[in-house]
Amino acid sequence: MPAPTPAAILVGVTVVVNALLWTSYAVTRPDATDFGNAPSSRHTYMLVMAALAYAANLASLGLLAADARTSAADLYALSQWTALYYGLQLAFIPSVRAAVRGDASRGWTRLLLVACVVPIVEIALLAWRSDASSTTLRILCVFVVLHVALNDALLYGYSF
Repeated sequence: MPAPTPAAILVGVTVVVNALLWTSYAVTRPDATDFGNAPSSRHTYMLVMAALAYAANLASLGLLAADARTSAADLYALSQWTALYYGLQLAFIPSVRAAVRGDASRGWTRLLLVACVVPIVEIALLAWRSDASSTTLRILCVFVVLHVALNDALLYGYSF
């Protein structure tokens, strides 16, 4: 059997980490209590923006994987940053629940949310510099970075 291509590895990593993420959601069953003290008037906004950023991130990774101009080195790096980002996301709901219950400091959850910015920025930088970069790809990446930094790390991180 031939070795998987770098693009296939990125797709495989993305599928596996997202399967793990959605399995964790099925097990933990996030609900309104996971918003903590965040105003209920912002819940819909936060969820809609999270869904849009999630779709934009998957679309950007898909565009990069599908474009033959994306270098093997970039595809390997994208695989690693993607695994790290979604690995951090796996800790999010348990971290929030521990903080909301008072079992852990909210500072740890904030730190986790800020840590999520690093791999998303790295993914965006790789996409931006890639030979496969396009206006569409750049818009998707900027949207995801802004969402993770502003909506997740700042808005949610300091209101839950």
